[in-house]
Amino acid sequence: MEDGTTLPWSLDFDEWRRQYDEMTFEQHQLFYELIFQHYPDQRKADREHVCDAMTQVMAAAGGPIKVVEIGGWDGALAWHMICDCADGLELWENYEICESAANKGFYGIITNSDQYMTPTLRDWPWKEGAIGDYRDLAVMSHVIEHLSWEHLQKLLTALSHVPYMYIQTPASLADSPHKTLWMGTKSTHKLEVGWAEIGQYMRNLGYQIKWVKGNQSRFYEKVGE
Repeated sequence: MEDGTTLPWSLDFDEWRRQYDEMTFEQHQLFYELIFQHYPDQRKADREHVCDAMTQVMAAAGGPIKVVEIGGWDGALAWHMICDCADGLELWENYEICESAANKGFYGIITNSDQYMTPTLRDWPWKEGAIGDYRDLAVMSHVIEHLSWEHLQKLLTALSHVPYMYIQTPASLADSPHKTLWMGTKSTHKLEVGWAEIGQYMRNLGYQIKWVKGNQSRFYEKVGE
């Protein structure tokens, strides 16, 4: 990398994977701006699974809940959950690295919702300490595979005060994938570990798994919370 604000290459996914650890936060942001220009539609969440998780959290809370989402892109999932669970949702907060996606909002409508907010990021959110203070549920849908294992551990630790977490990944994320699993793919998939390592780390943080749906969605509860 030549400096902290430019990329010496364009939309090269394998080069991004190779350079990941050397890139500044601003360079990662710039790369996702390129993603937005070429692939603006990134809506892959399983809404039914997210709704199931929210329903259980709302029942445990006994009222409306606050959700923190990591990597919610244009807020499409948030909008659908606001429409489907309006009475049970007090706030949905979306931490998104791509400013263009976050600012555009889902068809330009979600930014007008009083139940939705998206903070402006100037660095990796875990560098600010805990993420999502006083939130009831953390949602990460097709997000963790875009991070390095080192970054994912920092993210999960920063979220570890949240009593419930919902995580969804591509079905191709195995228990212990080879570190070169994603090379050659037209994606920003980076994560070097699989569900076995993620599950152990979640247990170390004090979480137990509530349910698994398919080989994609997992719902965790903080033990004793």
